[in-house]
Amino acid sequence: HLAAAAREVAETQSYDLRIPRAIQLDREAYGDAAIDRGHMVRRSETNWGDTDAEAKRANLDSFHYTNASPQHAGLNRNADLWLGLEDYILTNARTFGFRANVFTGPVYSDDDPELGTTGAPLPLSFWKVVTMLAEQEMETIRLHATAYVLSQGHLIQKLLSDRDLVEAAEGFAFGEYKTFQVRIRDLEAMTAYSFGALKDADPLERAEVQEARGLTKKPVLLVNRFEEVAL
Repeated sequence: HLAAAAREVAETQSYDLRIPRAIQLDREAYGDAAIDRGHMVRRSETNWGDTDAEAKRANLDSFHYTNASPQHAGLNRNADLWLGLEDYILTNARTFGFRANVFTGPVYSDDDPELGTTGAPLPLSFWKVVTMLAEQEMETIRLHATAYVLSQGHLIQKLLSDRDLVEAAEGFAFGEYKTFQVRIRDLEAMTAYSFGALKDADPLERAEVQEARGLTKKPVLLVNRFEEVAL
């Protein structure tokens, strides 16, 4: 039943009634064939609840216009890796209760192009933070949080340049969208968001992880395969 409801709503995505319609990007805003309406939170991650009615409502909520962002069609070439990150982490980390919280959104910058004549920016990069409770030795529980950026490389080059890592920045190749694992504190600098105590739960901040991955000189991991994620 949920799958049938999703197909029906996908054809008629709805406005978020909490926000004025005039500032929401609806179907007419996506007239360019090269621009996709990309879901920020996947339907499969929301369609659960204590009752069938609660699960159905959560499922339908994912089809509001406010859960979408304009994305260049080329981004979809990296979709399997980008969308599968949280599934991989849940499978390979010793999670408590096999549950995770995923925060995601676009990264805006002053030089973003405009989406047609809407006046809205067309973001060129996207971010994701995955958090969970992970089991450690002696059956203790700790908070675990990792951050990722989907980018063509310009955002990562700026990060490295801002950290005075000029040599690493100059050697950075642009082109296809790629997935990078970054430190949460660096993601804060990119987005101007605060992730609070999650910074302290980031494995990229641990000395042994930094040394093993050579991150002291270049605090970014290019993720070509799930196995390259630092947990």
